Amino acid sequence: MFNYSDTNKIGIFLVLAGVICYFLSLVLIFDRSLAIIGNLSFIVGIYCLIGFVGTVGFFTKKGKLKGSVFFFGGFLVILMGLAIIGIPLQLYGLFVMFRSFLPYLFEWLMSMPGVGPALSLLTRKQQMVPEIL
Repeated sequence: MFNYSDTNKIGIFLVLAGVICYFLSLVLIFDRSLAIIGNLSFIVGIYCLIGFVGTVGFFTKKGKLKGSVFFFGGFLVILMGLAIIGIPLQLYGLFVMFRSFLPYLFEWLMSMPGVGPALSLLTRKQQMVPEIL
């Protein structure tokens, strides 16, 4: 169905590994080494997926420049040893960079068999609460 090159497969794996490592760094209370591994895997994975020019273009796009500054600034803060400050900076940067993608992600999750009904219950929760007044 999908024809991915070997480089794209490696890129998808690296991005996924980066997200998992970064999530684990949050679970393990701002673990610096996992955050660094996650950042490097994420950036190299994006490079493998879209190439050098695409990666530079992605991070320097006008609407994503603020998020890129926070992301790379947070990465530098983590490298200096202040993961408790750097990780929230990076999370804000990632949110700013990918906020235009979130509605598409939500729509895709709504179409999934197990996840869609659960999300629809969460979004209809306000409608299901009876009015007392």
